[in-house]
Amino acid sequence: MTSNVTLPQGTKNHGDPSILCLPPNWTDYFTFYAANYLVHIATIVSEPGQTMLETICHSTMAFFMPGYGALRAVNFLISNATISGKNNLQKAAKAGALCMLVAWKDLDHVCNNRLGRDDSWFTKNFLIEGYPEFVPHGRKVQGNCSFDERIYCLIKVPPHIPLKEYYPGPARSQEENSSETQHIPAEDIEVTPVSDGLKVAVSIYQVIWGIATLYEVRGNQITLYGYGAFGLTVVPYAWMSLVNLATNLLRPTYQVMYLIYTPDLDNVPYASGMVASIDRPWEPREDIPKLSLDRRHPWGARRIALLYIFGCLLAALVPLAVVGGFSGFRQGSELTYDQNWILSWYIVSPISSIAFYWLFVTTHPRFPREGDQKENDTGNPISLLIGFLSLGIPAVGGMVVVADMLKDFGICARL
Repeated sequence: MTSNVTLPQGTKNHGDPSILCLPPNWTDYFTFYAANYLVHIATIVSEPGQTMLETICHSTMAFFMPGYGALRAVNFLISNATISGKNNLQKAAKAGALCMLVAWKDLDHVCNNRLGRDDSWFTKNFLIEGYPEFVPHGRKVQGNCSFDERIYCLIKVPPHIPLKEYYPGPARSQEENSSETQHIPAEDIEVTPVSDGLKVAVSIYQVIWGIATLYEVRGNQITLYGYGAFGLTVVPYAWMSLVNLATNLLRPTYQVMYLIYTPDLDNVPYASGMVASIDRPWEPREDIPKLSLDRRHPWGARRIALLYIFGCLLAALVPLAVVGGFSGFRQGSELTYDQNWILSWYIVSPISSIAFYWLFVTTHPRFPREGDQKENDTGNPISLLIGFLSLGIPAVGGMVVVADMLKDFGICARL
């Protein structure tokens, strides 16, 4: 006995009797975009104490420019290539989780040789060739520290700075300490990383999903659409998840930043939760050289610079190599779709990600003058989104073309 099945209008098999492709509905579009693009942003690496606004902005950037998410992961991976340390404090410093309070004038004096106090604790103990790593405004810092942002700022503590446990001195009276600073010990604070198993699990799942999607893209999809096949557009996102997986496995995760004691904390109204102090006398001796605030790497500056260049090229070129390997960069038989949007998505997006990352994330803030309001911090998330408005256009165009191809090709299943 035979039976007839009525198929929806627009059902195709693209010349392959073993498959059946039905016209997509809105849930199919949502599932494709969510599984192949959106969920990948859950794998991006977080910085210590990162705010919700930063998370949203970085995630938005990674959604439209996956090269940006891969480049951030490569940067963190290279910076913390030797993450093992003698103790938890050193590991936290290597991960960028330790910070200290510094007066803007003293920092300006050390960096630019002007407007500083030669007798301050900072100028006596530190030197720097470039700029320190500033802590962006709003980062979550363990404990509490109240200070005027026009006078002071927070900078990251490089991993080579020697540290020791901080023991607050006896409380001083108001006459002895006019600023009424209160130091609270950090006896219950453990500078230990947290396990980010969820991101690792999502990364593994998304890498496997990406491989499965590439497996399904073989055959008619390549023939019809060539390098613009919608299944190939998952490659940059799968690559981003793979790089973030490696980084999340090798780099410890900290939910907050930790404050170390400096003499400037004696001049602020309130400070608590200091976990360490710099291991050196605040009044330096001739036999003790100044400490450099430049982030050093045991592999040497030149080798690390070459690694950064290689990392940028790796983040940009690997997805292109995979797409080329599958399609040979040939055009498909269906030329009714503007595949230039897909090609620009592949090429412009990673290049823009590199330019965007170095332009916005590594730009140093201007040192404020007395009475001025401090300008936006390094990598301000609002600045990131403003730059994105122009650099994310190829991705938007590419996603629109992907929707058209999905409508034409259909959602297929093997019989």
